[in-house]
Parts: sequence; structure tokens; C-alpha cells
Amino acid sequence: MSDEQAPRRSERARNASSGPRSSGDRRRQLAAAALIAAALLAAAIVAVVAINGRHGSVEKPAAGASSSARVDGRFKAVLADGGTLTLAGLRGKPTVVGFVIEDCASCVATLRTLATLSRDHVNAVALNVNAPSVAAAPAAARRLASFGKAVKATGPIFAADPGTRTASAFGIRQIESFLMFDARGHEVGRGIGLSADAIRRALKGA
Repeated sequence: MSDEQAPRRSERARNASSGPRSSGDRRRQLAAAALIAAALLAAAIVAVVAINGRHGSVEKPAAGASSSARVDGRFKAVLADGGTLTLAGLRGKPTVVGFVIEDCASCVATLRTLATLSRDHVNAVALNVNAPSVAAAPAAARRLASFGKAVKATGPIFAADPGTRTASAFGIRQIESFLMFDARGHEVGRGIGLSADAIRRALKGA
């Protein structure tokens, strides 16, 4: 064998041996990517199930969290005429508050649920959280009333939550949320995407 042929054979041997290793690396990378994709998909499914599980179910308030004194101080809304709406002023009948914004397609069901409940012996309040300040709140309440009329959801008390202070005070972080209070002003339940019947049952059992 000549000196020139030996390096060539050695180079072919290196190339031949590097091929399978490169192919194996690609297979391992693809397998790892598939595992990551499967893990992400599983996490997404768990998240969707958890979110959907919260919709339509009533959560009871924590023990000691529903006293009227504590609740009154946290709830203050502004009406279309600039007046103030408080829970103290709504006592005597159960109260249901729905947190929405105007021109929101997913909020239509919430407004219609409130409209249905307004025909019961219930204070149904539609609260617009799209009000950056107290000065802007009356206009926000009027916009919500106009939107309610447009989607045939008349009957609720339309008000606004300036700076989302009431929503924040009650830990509400999502539109389509409901808060329920009995006739004495005690919180009796809350939930997201609740039906009128679910709210009636919660109020009846309070």
C-alpha cells in the first residue's frame, strides 16, 4: 500500500463512522423534540381542563370573609348619573354583580343572565370594569347600558367600577365573573360564566 492510499482509506473510514453517529444524533434530537412537544401539549390540556372546570361552578366564600361590614367597605360603583352605588343601599334583596365590559361578545351571556335575574326578587348589577377613573365612570355606565339594550339584556342596574377598585378588592381578575350577596349584604358565592339557575340555587341555599 502506498503512503498516498493509506490517508485516503483512513479518511473514508472516518467518514463512514461519522455517518451513523450523525444520524443517531438526529434521531435523538427528534425524539427529544417529540417528548417536549408531548409535555407542552399535556400541560396545555391540563390548563384548559382547569380553566373549564372553574366555569359554571359556584365557589363559597372563605369562613369569616362574608360579613357585611367587610363587604360594604370594598364595594363602591358609579351609576350613569354620577351617583354612588353601594351594597348598603341594596340591602333587603339578594344582589348579584356581574363584571363585564361593553362591546364584548363573550359578556353578552353574562348580561343576559343578569337581565333574567333582574326579573326575580334580586338586585342584578352589571358592572363595567372599563372605567379608568371616577370621572370616566358615568360615561362607562352609560356605554354599558347602551350595549345591554343592543343585545336585548335590559333590566340590570348598569354601573361602572372606576379603576377596577371593586374588582380588585374582591379578587376578581376575569370578566364574566359573578359575585353573590344575600339580603343582609353577606357574600354567599362567586363564579365565572354561571347560569341563572346556578345563581338562584346559590342564593336559595344562602
